Amino acid sequence: MAEIYGSYVWGLDGSPGTIISDYVVFALCLVYCMCTFQLYKSAKCEITKMKANLQASLLSSKGQDFAKAKKFLLVFGSMFFVCGVMNAVGAVLHHAVPLIEPVMSEGDVSNTPESAQLDLWEMMLTKLFPWVLVWQFANLSAALFGIGIFLTMIYTIDYHLNKKHTVRKNESGNEKPAFPKFHYLKNSLIVLAVITVLLHGAYRFQRIFEFRNIISKRTNFKIGGVDFNLAKLDLDQFGWIWTATAATIIMFSAFLINALTSLYMFSMALINVKWSGHVDFGGIRTSSIRAFGAWLLLIGGLVQIIWSGNCGNNPPNECPFPVWFNHNAWYHLLQGGGMTFWFLAEWTYFKSNPFNSKSD
Repeated sequence: MAEIYGSYVWGLDGSPGTIISDYVVFALCLVYCMCTFQLYKSAKCEITKMKANLQASLLSSKGQDFAKAKKFLLVFGSMFFVCGVMNAVGAVLHHAVPLIEPVMSEGDVSNTPESAQLDLWEMMLTKLFPWVLVWQFANLSAALFGIGIFLTMIYTIDYHLNKKHTVRKNESGNEKPAFPKFHYLKNSLIVLAVITVLLHGAYRFQRIFEFRNIISKRTNFKIGGVDFNLAKLDLDQFGWIWTATAATIIMFSAFLINALTSLYMFSMALINVKWSGHVDFGGIRTSSIRAFGAWLLLIGGLVQIIWSGNCGNNPPNECPFPVWFNHNAWYHLLQGGGMTFWFLAEWTYFKSNPFNSKSD
């Protein structure tokens, strides 16, 4: 077998940096998920207390604020959960698949007897097929992560920009929310997100059957023979089974929209000083930290997309990163940093504005 230069085995990255950083991001997202759901439980308990005490005035004002906070925290925590699942499954895949020894490389194919090639397809592809099934789940998780970011952005706008203290004053001096009819847009975007997930899930299942048909055709040599040229073509282009174009588009679109929205919300926090007549240091701090995290996520996505062509080969072609810590590892590093700052933005906000119906 010819020696393989680079971190890709069977078309999947197996660099130590990618594997370790995947596990690290999984641990971070798990911790952030648990902390966020603790805040969610606090909001839920406070609403229950209000209803039990029949505090009508609070239910009409502060209670509505708590109800919005509860929905926001549920979506926010769920996004961290999906992030953790995505990185955990990805880490296992990046760890396990490269351990399947590549019996033949591209250069060995033409010099190997046809019977040995048939044995290769019967043995190796049947070993890989279970991991291909897992890959579809990881790919769907990546799409769900992008949708989760998108939905979190929607609920962030709904909660932070439509709170009672985030208002505009018209010419008559009356107050109104920054986005008075936002719920129509929110509901439409949620429906669009659900449709996107369903379509992407159907596409991933189609890929499973497509790969399974290739296995059947290439390994059924005892019955009807095998097309030698097609088998060689499949082996030479093996990386196609790990394609994640659709999920990448969904994730990167979410990163971009989230980064632009977070920048807009930071500007709104500054403008709100003029609207309200007082400086809201808490709102400015929260929006600035959130924006920094969102742009870290976007930069990470750009690093992975821009350098995947150069660094995703054996050997790497003019890749600026070392093989042991390549573009995928840098993406995970920036992803973990972005998620950390995003969590800290909301965590510090809710800790400085505790759920307490007796507070002003």
